[in-house]
Amino acid sequence: MKTNYDQFPVVLQASHIQEILDVSKKYVYELLHRSDFPTVHVTEKRMVVPKEAFIRWLDEQATKGA
Repeated sequence: MKTNYDQFPVVLQASHIQEILDVSKKYVYELLHRSDFPTVHVTEKRMVVPKEAFIRWLDEQATKGA
């Protein structure tokens, strides 16, 4: 299934990442805390991910697995 990233906002929230990757909320929060994931900490508790950075990260992950 190919994702149309245009339907998502410029800055992704955890729920967007969950929808794109079709994973659990728990796993999304694990990703958000990884050092190699492009998380932006807006406040101590609020984390977002720039869409373009997320797409690059996802492409890198696909390349590693190929």
